[in-house]
Amino acid sequence: MRRKSERHSWCLELCREFNESMKSLCPSKKWTTKLSSAGLVYFHFGHNVIAEVTGRAADDYVVKTLFDKVYENFVEEVDGIDNGIDPYPEKPR
Repeated sequence: MRRKSERHSWCLELCREFNESMKSLCPSKKWTTKLSSAGLVYFHFGHNVIAEVTGRAADDYVVKTLFDKVYENFVEEVDGIDNGIDPYPEKPR
């Protein structure tokens, strides 16, 4: 069994090497912000969650549209903050 410090350094190394974005995982998407764990989970499960909530099929046009809107207006912000991107172009007043 690995010691805690060994597991931690392995995790840090994996995080340093992870550089996926929505666009790199799905070339038809326009977003290039590096995914955080939230974005990666959303990428893999978002369609199914939205389909379950709306009662539609995961490949339904409405589900695809909602997936894109939720990513663009919420999850991408989380990805950016988790990756150290300032949410404001200037300092807030």
